[in-house]
Amino acid sequence: EEKLVAIWQELLGIDRIGIHDNFFELGGHSLLVIRFTSAVQRSLGLSLSIRSVFESPTISSLAGVLSVSSASIIPKIEKQERPEYIPLSFAQERLWFIDKLQGSINYHIPQLIKVSGYINIDYLELSLQKILDRHESLRTIIREEDGLGYQHIRTSDTFRLNFIEASEIGLSVEGFIKEEVSRPFDLSRDYMLRCTVLEVLPEEFIIIFVMHHIASDGWSIPILVKEFELFYEGLVKGKEFDLPELPIQYADYSIWQRDYLSGEVLDEKMSYWESQLKSVLPLELPTDYPRPSVHSNEGASYEFLLSKGLSLSLTKLSKEKGVTLFMLLLSIYKVLLHKYTGQDDISVGTPVANREQEEVFGLIGFFINTLVLRTKLSSGISFDELLAQVKETSLEAYAHQDVPFEKVVDHLSLERDQSRNPLFQTMFVLQNNERVEELEIGSSNLEFIGTDHVSSKFDLTLSVIDTLEGIVFNFEYARSLFTEATIVRMGSHLEQLINSIVADSSLAIKELKYMLEEEQLELLEGFNYTELNYPKEKTVLDLFEVQVKKSPDNIALVFEGEELTYRELDEKSNQVANYLHEKGIVDEEFVAILMENGLEMLVSMLGVLKAGGTYVPIDPDFPDDRIAFILEDTSAMIMLTQESLISKLKDFDIEILGLNSKGILDNLLPISGLKKIISSNQLAYVIYTSGTTGNPKGVMIEHCSLFSHIYYMQSYYNIESDNKFILFSNFTFDASIEQFYIPLINGCTLHIVSKSLLLDSDSFLNYLNSNGISHLNATPGFLSLLPIEEFTSLKRIVSSGDTCPVILAERCKRRFDFYNKYGPTEITSACTAFNIKKHTKLNNTVPIGFPLGDRNIYILDADMNLVPIGVLGELYIGGVQVSRGYLNQEELTAEKFISSPFKEGDRLYRTGDLVKWQIDGNIQLIGRKDTQVKLRGYRIELGEIESILEGIEGVK
Repeated sequence: EEKLVAIWQELLGIDRIGIHDNFFELGGHSLLVIRFTSAVQRSLGLSLSIRSVFESPTISSLAGVLSVSSASIIPKIEKQERPEYIPLSFAQERLWFIDKLQGSINYHIPQLIKVSGYINIDYLELSLQKILDRHESLRTIIREEDGLGYQHIRTSDTFRLNFIEASEIGLSVEGFIKEEVSRPFDLSRDYMLRCTVLEVLPEEFIIIFVMHHIASDGWSIPILVKEFELFYEGLVKGKEFDLPELPIQYADYSIWQRDYLSGEVLDEKMSYWESQLKSVLPLELPTDYPRPSVHSNEGASYEFLLSKGLSLSLTKLSKEKGVTLFMLLLSIYKVLLHKYTGQDDISVGTPVANREQEEVFGLIGFFINTLVLRTKLSSGISFDELLAQVKETSLEAYAHQDVPFEKVVDHLSLERDQSRNPLFQTMFVLQNNERVEELEIGSSNLEFIGTDHVSSKFDLTLSVIDTLEGIVFNFEYARSLFTEATIVRMGSHLEQLINSIVADSSLAIKELKYMLEEEQLELLEGFNYTELNYPKEKTVLDLFEVQVKKSPDNIALVFEGEELTYRELDEKSNQVANYLHEKGIVDEEFVAILMENGLEMLVSMLGVLKAGGTYVPIDPDFPDDRIAFILEDTSAMIMLTQESLISKLKDFDIEILGLNSKGILDNLLPISGLKKIISSNQLAYVIYTSGTTGNPKGVMIEHCSLFSHIYYMQSYYNIESDNKFILFSNFTFDASIEQFYIPLINGCTLHIVSKSLLLDSDSFLNYLNSNGISHLNATPGFLSLLPIEEFTSLKRIVSSGDTCPVILAERCKRRFDFYNKYGPTEITSACTAFNIKKHTKLNNTVPIGFPLGDRNIYILDADMNLVPIGVLGELYIGGVQVSRGYLNQEELTAEKFISSPFKEGDRLYRTGDLVKWQIDGNIQLIGRKDTQVKLRGYRIELGEIESILEGIEGVK
């Protein structure tokens, strides 16, 4: 490259040539593209594109092909006539607004230099005064007139550096440096450069330079350091080193920019960005903490080095594909963001020096601009295809880079959101600014040192530096959003993704691997070790019979003063079974149970199961058309109800058996059992849930699923025979399953209460305390309304059916064994639970917990690939508890219940819930993929409501 530049300089007689390190393959030759600055273009009177072809690895020939076009040239920046109110540049204006709104500490640019040896403080201060004299931007303050900021240029006369000894600072050297770097600038009064010299030891100093970004940028740092070295050396040697006068000052640039970027020029350039960035959506990175309402500037960083071999492979791949290293790494980063977010529209910000014109090369000032590089991708395209798209987008953006980011934001009239940056939330930077490696002042040894000061302007910034040792990646992240462990894990995923792409860049994006094998093993086996040993041929009826024999006189059910012992419950449910048997009910035939809360409810449910039938619970409060739909869908021939409800059902064409609360059945049916063998794979019940088509859908649950769940949960809760339960959930809601069967297989007492009692929190509290209730399972909304602190007998509270607020969990964990349980109807009531102990530390959410026994839990992306810890995905559930499917809905069943790609013979239910693994193996619930909502624990498909509304006359 250096040889080529020298050749072109000699050929054209030009001192400075801007060059991109871009190599492309073309017909077996390498193609080097040299991009001339606009100053060079003007000197030639042309817009040039020079293509130089040479054979690798040595330059054996040089053939230049000159193509001339009449492309427009950016006008030269010249000294401007200074108005009374010198305008701010567009970038300055935005940063000034930010400073007024929330401060701008994160826009400080520090540079630390350690000096071993003697330093002349007077010379140091005088050198900096000379730099301030030379660069107006560093002595420009911002004043305000009618709400508008303008530049006011001071003299350097009052500039003073700060000298302090370590013994005077009252804190550690590191602490002092952090305070000094973070000390705010007053943009209306302060110089935009300050310098503090800390004497750590005799002849050991730390020089702390801090510039404000409103007057400088990354390009400005080497200018400052080099001029400081030059002026200081001149003073030491007694010589005056006068640098050539700067052609312009930053104020000239600001005036020129305001004049140039206006009218038709601005409209023409803005049309590109308007079409490119229309309807950009925020990047929803999975965060560890909820996003604060105002973005926090507190940041941290994590850095890692890519091996030299892998770094060279990336460089080689970029040349093979005809792209720059920047384009290649940006494409890889976008793949990682796609996999982390599941989004197909990815916008990333990137800085450009914006110093194409020779007049600003040596000027300290705020010239840097930000480009938004937007890519629409899908998991089905190959990485090579994505790379070509990123290349095209990048080149187009470079061609329009002179439009300030601030003008783009203003033009698009975006809704302002103080919680995130407009247009993009993550920045990608390939560091290629000039770096000053060595510095000499007198005979002292100088060393550039880093600072722990890390601010975060964005959610996440990935900076890359290509070094001789390999490519260095540095993640700068907002501590208000991410933990260090999350960013370290992201770094390992990025490295793994690079390995996958280098191995075969032609693979589809969905086929590119970014998880380590040990991670996948942990997800599949570590977090999913839920194997459960239990008698798989048994049913809950078998366990109930054991309790009848063990404790026949124990109270099984209580309702409004009436009681049934285990013997009575067994005998009366036998009567129902015998009745159904006489009516010809066969295995898996549907029997409707339409009842209010009462003893008859449990008697009927057990009776249907004993007869080999499948019970279908129906709430009497359901609308008639919903009841009619369920009866038609199941083809039920018999309905069990209470005598008091028979008159309500006269319009339904079905045989009805009325049960009364005292005798249950007044006829003389036998009380002995049928001696019928119930298979574990028979249907036990069908519960109807809301459906998207306007009709509910019946979820079919088999005995083996019911048994496995109840058997495991009674052990999980540590149930004892003296525990007392209360039925909170409606029996048409799957949460009632636990509340019915867990007490009955453990010899406990279940209290059934009227719905009216649940509406009066005082009466409910009195009932629990006076009856010694020890186990309560309810929705978090209901629990939040209760005076939990006044419960006297409760030992255990289970929150289920909806998202559990942290405040509720904190209230409950102080006094009770508290569980947050999750699970859709399709997997038999629950699949995960989180037991919150007194010592459990909750952050901002309550997890839904670990997989329960005999369940297989997978969190997958849209391509059915496992997602790692911390990354959002859809929850899939496998195991024996998975429903048989939806009654009479084969297509929907095939869509929602699929074969497992991870375990042969297993079926998975796709929940539609968006979740993520926590590092401890717990699962955090985030939201839904669809429009399903929850109301008091009930699943509601908005499609069902929409269908009803569309059927109303006058509604369009």
